[in-house]
Amino acid sequence: ASEYTPNAKNAEAYQAIYDKYLAVGRFTEAELFG
Repeated sequence: ASEYTPNAKNAEAYQAIYDKYLAVGRFTEAELFG
């Protein structure tokens, strides 16, 4: 079995998308339920 090691560019892009997703989630929660 080979270990999964994403290259830096993919990891960076994924992190940016994840951060954006979290920010949108916090904004939506604040708008709807805040």
